[in-house]
Amino acid sequence: MGSLLAQRGEFVLNACSVMNENKAFVFCGKSGVGKSTFAAALCKYGFKLLTDEISVVKLNHDKKPYVISSGPYIQLWNDALNVLNFDNFKKKRIRPCIDKYYLDFNYFFSEGICKIDRIYIISIHNKNKIEISNISGINKIIFVRDHLFKATYTPTMIKNQIQFIDKICQNTEITLLKRPMGISNLKDNLMILSKDFI
Repeated sequence: MGSLLAQRGEFVLNACSVMNENKAFVFCGKSGVGKSTFAAALCKYGFKLLTDEISVVKLNHDKKPYVISSGPYIQLWNDALNVLNFDNFKKKRIRPCIDKYYLDFNYFFSEGICKIDRIYIISIHNKNKIEISNISGINKIIFVRDHLFKATYTPTMIKNQIQFIDKICQNTEITLLKRPMGISNLKDNLMILSKDFI
């Protein structure tokens, strides 16, 4: 799906998105850094899921970026299911050889579009709690570019994407979120993250 959207000229990020009070928060990162886990955990605290795995971003009439919801599902590893107490949700194993599941997340899903308040770039470090810092200048463009959905782009498409990213970065905070490996301190780390939403 991501490849098809990208080839059609859509701006696609490797990201999950949630919303709260008509503000969207986008979590970018490589596979396995915890994008879906953060999104699912926030839904337990009143947020709504917009997207999982990929997020399509557009600009509205006043050049503000917004994200378009996808489908009412989320992918989670079994350890995240246990920690978040989602065991009773309808689920389906993604592949027989891995302990990861599709969850029916319709209860937490919001359909539509939502203006992006902040984009988080998630990475993993060896400390016990998350660290949050703002990204500025040209680094904003670099970090967002590095989390575009990987596809084959023409030179014209690449040029258009850089211009699009520049417009996003002019109107959106881009934040680096470094998190510890594992999810044993997930609740404490969510409390730190929640203060950044204010």
